[in-house]
Amino acid sequence: MKTNLFRKLSSRKGFTLIELLIVIAILGVLAAGVLVLIDPVQQLARARDAGRKNSVGQLARAVQAYLTTRQSAYPNDAGTWITTELIAAGEIQTVPANPTMTAGFCAGTGGAVENGYCYNRAGAAPGTNGQVYVRLESQAEIAKCSAGNIPFFQWVANRGTTCLVCTAADPGFAVACNAVQ
Repeated sequence: MKTNLFRKLSSRKGFTLIELLIVIAILGVLAAGVLVLIDPVQQLARARDAGRKNSVGQLARAVQAYLTTRQSAYPNDAGTWITTELIAAGEIQTVPANPTMTAGFCAGTGGAVENGYCYNRAGAAPGTNGQVYVRLESQAEIAKCSAGNIPFFQWVANRGTTCLVCTAADPGFAVACNAVQ
């Protein structure tokens, strides 16, 4: 009798439709949970912000090199400050890419915006200070700012460092860094 039951159970091949549907449902629930944890949209936003931060550092080094070779003259803050000043002087090869986002990058108060990167120089020509900054978009950066403020990644020449600045408008020279990045 034992052998007949064993033969019946062992002769059954494959899975029933119900068993397959249950496994597919469990895998679907697990996949949805993983997607919520990973949040690919925010991962892409963080990656774009990392690229922007890297480009601000690259532009800052180019502005410093320009300043050194021009005996303390900062680049003009004209609309095409990267192309007409930094590339023409040989301080940088190309305009850094800046992935687009739905909200604007910065208004460029009193300065210049090229490819989403903002530049201002303070004081009369040749200028006494320079700053390069860009708006950030990821929720991780927005969460570092208080309500109503926008995160910007900024380099200011007289501080010689880059930092995160949270402000409701474009960061100016007087805005202090919230945290050194």
